Amino acid sequence: MKRVQKLCTHLTISPVGAQTNVLPPEDVQKLTVEELRERYGQAKPDALKIDGINHIAFVSSDMARTVWFWSEALGLRLTKTIQLADGGQHFFMEGGRGAAIAYFWWADAPQRAPGIANVDMENMTNANFQTAHGSVNHVAFNVPSEKLREYRKRIKATGSIVTPILYHTDETESGYGPKKDENTTWESFYFTGPDGEYLELTSQTSRPFTPERDILHKPATKAE
Repeated sequence: MKRVQKLCTHLTISPVGAQTNVLPPEDVQKLTVEELRERYGQAKPDALKIDGINHIAFVSSDMARTVWFWSEALGLRLTKTIQLADGGQHFFMEGGRGAAIAYFWWADAPQRAPGIANVDMENMTNANFQTAHGSVNHVAFNVPSEKLREYRKRIKATGSIVTPILYHTDETESGYGPKKDENTTWESFYFTGPDGEYLELTSQTSRPFTPERDILHKPATKAE
């Protein structure tokens, strides 16, 4: 508890737009597509130097089952375990390139909330994969394209819900093509984790992203 209390004493809220030369959020919606491309089509000179993801943290209902899924069935290395002062736990599995797949566990944590905290798989039959504002809808992990089919079979054997291999494209209304071609952006499949986490293994193709081809829409606003 002292750990959380110490963290909370340092939480501060700054007014939006306090930085100089930064547009307020309401002005971003006023930008045309051409202005979006010009302003955001490449990183700013003072952009944060983010070197990938360090870890993502889910919440587990059963840490033993979570370790079974990632380390026993899928073979990932368990890298660190932490016993929290409030009785909870925090475990980490190796996620590649220095990243980790992490989980918290608390005995009295709220129950799963499909359609709010994570994707409701029953709604997926109606193409509804919405989740609440501020939630993490899904997490995608990079894998070699030649391993996708092998990994899909391996994950399916755990009892997880697994989609077919999908070919992402901008050339169809659905966003998916019947096969991989020069317009394919990602080749991937989705699956569920041990607590219904909506996850993806993906291989990005060599098709480059360019402002002219890939920045085509104005961002929506809360009012819309």
